[in-house]
Amino acid sequence: IEQIEEEQKDQKKQQNNKIKEEEKKEEQPIILNHQYFPKYLKTLPKDLLYIINEIKLYKNLSLSRNQNWTKKLQQEFLFEDLTRLIFDHRLHLELRSALCGLILTLYVDQEPLKTQKIPQICRVYKSKFSRNSKKKSRNVTQICKENLSQFQYLILDCLSHIETFLVQNSPKCISPQKSQKQMALKRTQTILADDKKENILKNVLNKTLFHQQFALYSSMYYIKLIYIILFYVLFRLFQNMII
Repeated sequence: IEQIEEEQKDQKKQQNNKIKEEEKKEEQPIILNHQYFPKYLKTLPKDLLYIINEIKLYKNLSLSRNQNWTKKLQQEFLFEDLTRLIFDHRLHLELRSALCGLILTLYVDQEPLKTQKIPQICRVYKSKFSRNSKKKSRNVTQICKENLSQFQYLILDCLSHIETFLVQNSPKCISPQKSQKQMALKRTQTILADDKKENILKNVLNKTLFHQQFALYSSMYYIKLIYIILFYVLFRLFQNMII
């Protein structure tokens, strides 16, 4: 009877020790490491599924609307630790993808509700050298030369059209000014005979001439601006054709 009682006591001790060990394991934090969650796992264990769901919950809680949660989670999940785990290729892929979602909402994208259209300029791609690359480059240069000749012809045509327009309209603009000046001079000669009054009128006429010359120069300046704008537009069109 004593032996049986001792055996029962030993069994109870063993059971208690097992329970204590399990409790200790539960109390210890699960370390996210490739030893516990390796890449080659085909069937996901329950621990990994629970952790992935927990990380997804933290991702939803760390949106920009919940600022209190973001502060708490940033204290628990440091940026350096998350990046180290994401770039560890030995970890399981689903765990890494969940961590990527967490770092997106927690650190990178602070306002996910406000979508921004960003141009995809920096695209990573692998270029392969081919034997036909030289032929393609030659064809491209020929096409560029043809387009250049076409654009040069268009520019010259536009310039000639502008010049003809200016030549046709210039006498109409200048002739009435000359006639007005001549009439004004005749009136001043007939009405005013004194030297002092004539000097005053000459100064006034000189001022009017200066203003008229300034108007002519300003018109020429606007014409030059039109030339520059036309050339820039045609150059941009040619650049887009090349691209």
